[in-house]
Amino acid sequence: MANERACRVPEGPPEWVDIEDDDAALPGDADQKVTKWDLRKINTRRMILQAGREVFAERGYDAPKVEDVARAAGISRAAFYLHFKSLDELLEAIFRREMRWQLRRYQTLSWAVLQDRDRTRAWIEGFCRGFREERRYVLIMYRACSVDPANLQVVNQEHQRVIAGLARRVPQLGLLDAAGTPDPSRVTPFFAAIRLLEDVALFGAFDCWGASTEATLGLIIDQFHAIAHGGD
Repeated sequence: MANERACRVPEGPPEWVDIEDDDAALPGDADQKVTKWDLRKINTRRMILQAGREVFAERGYDAPKVEDVARAAGISRAAFYLHFKSLDELLEAIFRREMRWQLRRYQTLSWAVLQDRDRTRAWIEGFCRGFREERRYVLIMYRACSVDPANLQVVNQEHQRVIAGLARRVPQLGLLDAAGTPDPSRVTPFFAAIRLLEDVALFGAFDCWGASTEATLGLIIDQFHAIAHGGD
């Protein structure tokens, strides 16, 4: 049965929907057979998520109705409510996925990159370029926080995931103390650096920096290098 569960993902939906596991839509018992109905539920949920992402990116949060998302997903209004209680619940699911999708870029940050200023710059420029290419969707994260300030806690949680991942992959950063717990003296400046990077990437995506872009990028590079070299 484990093999059936491992092969459950239907073909077609964009990779973005795989950011969170859909095990909630599957039988609770790992040894219970995954049926065609289970797979259909997963596929329908993913279609709703993708349709909602497009609708929210195109029309914002005030204008769309459940019918708009259902129509874009090719399902009925009743089918929508089998998966989400409201548009707010859908937005929360999309928001969390979007956060993880955008923050996946930190997976390419390595110690080798941080040791070379040119490579650091290239990585930062690539990060900013990604925001520009997906700026319609990046705005979902920021708009969601304005709609519900509680989503700011989600932002914090997702960045803690980023830092935990980097602490494991790049131990040279020294983000953990001898006991293996986050070291505030190291984590705090790193958290500030990545938040500044994301703000710069967002503003740059909409050409809001102008002539100050070069100086701003230099400041971020300096911050990353100071962290990597212990403040030197």
